[in-house]
Amino acid sequence: MRHSNGLFAQLRAAYLRGGMPAFQEVHRAALLKQRAYRTLWKLVDLASPVSALLSLAESFNRRIGEVGLSAAANEMIDTLGFRWEKHLPETEMEILATAPLLIYGNHPSMLTPFLIAAALNRSDLRIIALSYVAKLIPSLEAYLFPLHASQRRTLRGRSRSGMAHALSLSLIYRLDGQLNPEVARDRNRVSLNRATEHILGGGATVIFPGGGGKETRGWFPGIGNIVANLAQTPEADTIYLVAVRVSASSNSRVYSMLSENPVSRLRRRLLYRQPIRLTFEKAVPVADLTTGRDHSPQHLASFLQAHYETLSR
Repeated sequence: MRHSNGLFAQLRAAYLRGGMPAFQEVHRAALLKQRAYRTLWKLVDLASPVSALLSLAESFNRRIGEVGLSAAANEMIDTLGFRWEKHLPETEMEILATAPLLIYGNHPSMLTPFLIAAALNRSDLRIIALSYVAKLIPSLEAYLFPLHASQRRTLRGRSRSGMAHALSLSLIYRLDGQLNPEVARDRNRVSLNRATEHILGGGATVIFPGGGGKETRGWFPGIGNIVANLAQTPEADTIYLVAVRVSASSNSRVYSMLSENPVSRLRRRLLYRQPIRLTFEKAVPVADLTTGRDHSPQHLASFLQAHYETLSR
């Protein structure tokens, strides 16, 4: 038991030092040298295709550094073998390609931000995401405004995205640790301010205010924070909010594509035949949705959630 605890400490120290690439070095050495670890990892791979996911992340990380996020995202989606469709209103093409934007919507799977990056092909696209993503794929750090979770999701909450994903998140959370809630909130405030400045500078930013998976809950106030700050600027009528919806996508589908066991192959044939669909709604100036409204972040988050659900219907 002490030996296994020592190995986990080495893996965690490597992860904290150099992210997933450093973790992989220690992990591969342990697979070669330790039979018990090799056996344990085989059991993990039976429950969730973690090895395939690590390999995909390693390749994606390298390609982002070589060709940029949008091109690497396109390649990664093609490698996984997903059919997908993007629906962009023709009248909005120039706005989506060049204007300052805050893009917001649902986040049913780990693919969501990369589908958006592939669809828009903007070099100035930035993503608001949980901080551990930069450790999993270090080349993404240049494209992220990181948020730190102030509290851990329960196993029940994680499992709503599928048990395979719950197992992966459990491993990540054990490696990553947790910041003091007050420190997390301070750092999150800095990231949201950076996102606002990026948009004011003409860039595009993506936020997923409801979190990930299938959970139904009120949106986090981060989106309200950004929109409130944008609404108070002279540029509020030339900065756009763009709602996006992803359908026929889930983490279970991603894991199914990565796994070669008979059940996954059957699921691919029977459950996942339709293409993933990415739909962008009409771009709306910030001023149109905020003029005359309470600018408190929580109120704006609740209003935008209700507006988004109306668009979805």
